[in-house]
Amino acid sequence: MTTYYATLLRPGKLWNPEKAVREQPFWDEHARFMDSLFEAGAVILGGPFADRTGSMVIVTADNAAGVREMFRTDPWTEHDVLVVDDVKEWIIFLDARERQKTSRTAIADEIFSRLSEGSDADEKNKSQ
Repeated sequence: MTTYYATLLRPGKLWNPEKAVREQPFWDEHARFMDSLFEAGAVILGGPFADRTGSMVIVTADNAAGVREMFRTDPWTEHDVLVVDDVKEWIIFLDARERQKTSRTAIADEIFSRLSEGSDADEKNKSQ
């Protein structure tokens, strides 16, 4: 079973509340770091709070210590821009992701079916 953690990050000393997230120091380095975690499958969801008071990242890991270790090499952590404030194991009771996948698959199947029906009708017309 996959274990999820809600990682709450708070502004550090270099965080400028007057600037948007992508204007913060070391943004490019941080973005590359987060992209690598996402590509590796460790980050499930992530993003800043609209009020610019921090961010939340949902990750998969073996334990909370592993989550803290994961973010230790984030350039924003290293430069005290945005740092891990708290890590909490998160138990998901409701998850629409599977339903959305199933729904997308059903829609694709319906489209394929309709296209096939149209193709079958075209073939019938050609043979007549």
